[in-house]
Amino acid sequence: MHKIILRGYYSFIGKNCAYLLKNKYKIEKFSKNKKIKNSKNNFFFHLSAVTSIPKSFENPEHTIVTNIKLLIESLEFCRKNKVKFIFFSTAYQQDKKKFTNAYAFSKNVCENICKYYSIEFKMDICIIRLTNIYGKYQKRQLIFDMIQKLKNKKKVEVINHDLSRDFLYVKDLISALEKIINHFPKSFNIYNISQNKNSKIIDIILMIKKAINSNSIIIKKDNINLQSTFKNVKINNYNFRKKFKWKPRFTLKEGIKDLISK
Repeated sequence: MHKIILRGYYSFIGKNCAYLLKNKYKIEKFSKNKKIKNSKNNFFFHLSAVTSIPKSFENPEHTIVTNIKLLIESLEFCRKNKVKFIFFSTAYQQDKKKFTNAYAFSKNVCENICKYYSIEFKMDICIIRLTNIYGKYQKRQLIFDMIQKLKNKKKVEVINHDLSRDFLYVKDLISALEKIINHFPKSFNIYNISQNKNSKIIDIILMIKKAINSNSIIIKKDNINLQSTFKNVKINNYNFRKKFKWKPRFTLKEGIKDLISK
């Protein structure tokens, strides 16, 4: 049986990996002092990072240094134990050739470190650039927050309502990870994993409002959160779809309904 070593076991995606993959793979929490046997059947998911965008503005040094340090620890573990490595990155890195925040910059630096390790030490490393993943166990993200607010508040104020983003249901991400495990690419590769379709923030909120039959009043605010002004770029997943014969099973509407039903 394939083994998945999770670093970031208690993260939102980590919890979903552990829950949804436990019947198909042996799931193990990361321990840097543990020796690994039968390494060709082992896969490392690097999910541990400082991910808060607001905090990356407040303390960029902490975000950058911590994320690089955690990555190198994981890479060294995989180098010594000959374990295949998946690095979870972000598709939202640069806008007009400028890094959007310290978190995005740290992910880009980490990608280059991964490339160095792959070339220098002949490691199989797959980088997946994710869009906005949503689903069970998640907190402090648009879809989760709006479900809670629309259930409990009479008035819901919305900023950045005209911005568009790509939202992918976590169950579709898990199916993509299974494709990678079953056909792990050699050497160094980078893929976008996305819904391949942008949705306006206001349309998503109205979709949630209808799905939960909320009577909340939605108020559009003109003020803009400068931390969220990334250009409305479509994140193309063509290379991943072609390579792994994968596509999302859930539309955004279907994913929201499935999440609400849990």
